[in-house]
Amino acid sequence: MKKAVLVKILLDWLERYAADLHFVVAGHRVVHGGTFFSKPVIVNAEVDARLRQLVQLALLHQPHNLTAIRALKQLQPEWVQVACFDTAFHHTMAVRNDLDRFHLVADVIDRVPKLGYLAAYTKQPMRDKLIEHRQYINRYGEDMPEIRDWKWGVK
Repeated sequence: MKKAVLVKILLDWLERYAADLHFVVAGHRVVHGGTFFSKPVIVNAEVDARLRQLVQLALLHQPHNLTAIRALKQLQPEWVQVACFDTAFHHTMAVRNDLDRFHLVADVIDRVPKLGYLAAYTKQPMRDKLIEHRQYINRYGEDMPEIRDWKWGVK
């Protein structure tokens, strides 16, 4: 059965069994947001175009996700559509897996015997930054800009 037909069946069901509710938004689980999207986003023409660029990264799922979005846009053009991404959790994997620069500095201090107490003054700010980062995520739902936008390299 085509995805557009399934969307129509769902809308008919809502009209029949939830007629007293007024829907204005629909959320979609989308497999891949790539590096473009790390949090939910309202789907517009630009977002749709970027998501189409990612189809090759998730051939079994991404096309179906996008078909549902387009079908609903045709059937309910006034609804706001929001895409939420399965890949969003990868954006904080470095910190969660202790692979960010703050953890790496602390690990070097722990593993190089001659550094020991001499570098302890460096290790505490690393711990403080990680605590600050977790608090920022809890407040804003995303990485701090200095963590999110940081790149390896020489200045």
